[in-house]
Amino acid sequence: MLSAGTRLGPYEILSPIGAGGMGEVYLARDSKLQRDVAIKVLPQVVANDSDTLARFEREALAVASLSHPNILSIFDFGNDGGVAYAVMELLEGETLRGKLDAGPIPRKQAVDYALQIARGLSAAHQKGVVHRDLKPENLFVTKDGHLKILDFGLAKKVGTASPVEETSAPTVSGHTEPGTVMGTVGYMSPEQVRGLLVDHRSDIFSFGTILYELLSGQRAFKRQTAADTMSAILKEEPPELSGSDLALEHIVRHCLEKDRDNRFQSAKDVAFALGETSSIPASSGGRSVVLRADRRNVSIGILVLALVAVAGFLTWRHRIGSTGGARARRVAVLPFENLGTPSDDYFADGIADAVRGKLTLLPGIQVIARGSSTPYRKSSKTPRQIAQELDVEYLLTGTVRWQGSQESTGRVEVNPELVEVTGSGAPVSKWQQPFDATTKDVFQVQSDIASRVAKELGLVLGTRDERRLEATPTQSLTAYEAFLKGEEAFRMEDNQKKAVGLYEQAVALDPGFAQAWAALGWVASYAYMSEDPTPQLSERARQAAERAISLAPSSPVGYLALGSYRWLVRGDYKGGLEQFKKGLDLAPGDADLLTARGVVEVNLGFWQEGIQHLRQAERLDPR
Repeated sequence: MLSAGTRLGPYEILSPIGAGGMGEVYLARDSKLQRDVAIKVLPQVVANDSDTLARFEREALAVASLSHPNILSIFDFGNDGGVAYAVMELLEGETLRGKLDAGPIPRKQAVDYALQIARGLSAAHQKGVVHRDLKPENLFVTKDGHLKILDFGLAKKVGTASPVEETSAPTVSGHTEPGTVMGTVGYMSPEQVRGLLVDHRSDIFSFGTILYELLSGQRAFKRQTAADTMSAILKEEPPELSGSDLALEHIVRHCLEKDRDNRFQSAKDVAFALGETSSIPASSGGRSVVLRADRRNVSIGILVLALVAVAGFLTWRHRIGSTGGARARRVAVLPFENLGTPSDDYFADGIADAVRGKLTLLPGIQVIARGSSTPYRKSSKTPRQIAQELDVEYLLTGTVRWQGSQESTGRVEVNPELVEVTGSGAPVSKWQQPFDATTKDVFQVQSDIASRVAKELGLVLGTRDERRLEATPTQSLTAYEAFLKGEEAFRMEDNQKKAVGLYEQAVALDPGFAQAWAALGWVASYAYMSEDPTPQLSERARQAAERAISLAPSSPVGYLALGSYRWLVRGDYKGGLEQFKKGLDLAPGDADLLTARGVVEVNLGFWQEGIQHLRQAERLDPR
């Protein structure tokens, strides 16, 4: 125990704060910056072992690089006279264990705490850092309700450890003994109990035990002995959460799957699901839903648990089309094959997406969403098999060869084909036509393809429809390229930060590019909800969505962006619903808008309308 006045480098010890298995913590004064800090003095077993000390320092550096509001900041690390120490920000408040021991935590507060934990974990995991000892004692709630994840003393930068290192951390207390099980009994994952290598999904299991305790006031796997507790973690399920709603129950169970492959696969997904429940009232007869986002499809994926409950008294036609008369023509625009270099895939995808988007705006046609068409890229399945799986009569396929991006010298060759698949006969080619144009004319090529497909399908178009088909998104090819690369980053790479940057490039190159503004607004809203809840990103999402609508008030994409901002960022379900309705007035067959509207309606208690719109979305995005 260090006495008051002891100096460790530039830090003067003032008084002890606490102690644990990973060291003693003191209040200290930073003489350089004239501020109070917390100093953790590491156990002698760490300080006296050069290899262990070097390992701890590497891990401290990894944690220091995280810089997230829900993770305790590490300022410095040093060794003075054989005393190894870490310097951290000083917090005022109490641990989550103290909160739990004081009595029940209200549901809203519990979800808020859990959401902050999940966001902190997501940031750590994205940097490759796994905590490995997540428990209420290592979570601190400040006086203003801000939660911080503490003590990454067991943290390991993924990919740097040998099997011996991974299983040589302490349990509840005591120093390191090779071969012992890491973590804390009661909060360990099954793989930790078995002494196996762990990854970020182990933290998700530990998080599930904490969420269970927050909601129930009871530990999920507490038994009379440590051995019995470990056995329960491996073989048993915790009791049902009485008084909780289905959404939270599902999140807890999904986190506590024994097989890590069956759990949430990222803390980001956990945070998104929790964020949705935070704006849903407490249980009211099982009317809760759990929402997750499918980033690769840019559509808001859903799991509507309540469908089971209402199936007995709500009967809906599985196929929602026209209410009478002939069924609307159904067509799938499959991914166009890129005949150029693999790096040009995004350009071929962009042409198919543009044609699909134009056709979606037309009456008398149902166009399968991108998310259900993309899996057939380079598929070995026959046209009939694809048509049967998507329940369509028409398939639009094509090839693209792009040579150079310069507007004056570049050329693009597109060879689309519309195939009809009906009855038991062989598929029939309805139309095929090669297009060879300069790169600057690519938008006209897209319009011509959509117009010809509409004609072959026998659609009767009005002046407004024709104007929509001829609309050009931007006058800047470089802005269009940045936009398409942003789409690829978001859908194919699941890289929100990269996508936002590319959309920003697109609107900087062409401030009148409404589609890019809308994409920026949507992705910024999602990024705010899932991983970066900063005021700056929230404001950018709003600005981008509103700019998209001001530039193109007759385009549905801006209303999807603004509705998503109001729903996902502001928690304003009614405001989001209002925008989604406006978008659907312009594009009744847009699967993303139908999905968003249906989810919001269910959450607001408009069951019949919500389920009907979700069924319509299912028809347009069956996969």
